[in-house]
Amino acid sequence: MSQENGSLVLVGKFRDDAMGCVEEVAASLGIRTALVGRCEEAPEVLAEAAEPLAVVVQMDAEGAPQLFAHVRGQARLVQLPILARFASSTNRSRLRKLPLTPK
Repeated sequence: MSQENGSLVLVGKFRDDAMGCVEEVAASLGIRTALVGRCEEAPEVLAEAAEPLAVVVQMDAEGAPQLFAHVRGQARLVQLPILARFASSTNRSRLRKLPLTPK
């Protein structure tokens, strides 16, 4: 399976070994990866991505809830899968506080 021009956008801080694995698997499928260090930079990267396939968000990153709201507020991204990456199990309670739909 190959997704030409498709991209996986990762937002937040990820370990180098984890990024290496993600990039290796994505490349084997023909999927480009984009690493965005800060949530406020993600909207620009998503706007420039020709065909984003999914976004992975480090949930303890500052601005994660606003990024969720931004993605769901964009018509072309409304169906984009958002995958939440938690640094620890104690951070999962933050998910309940995230807006599921834009205001």
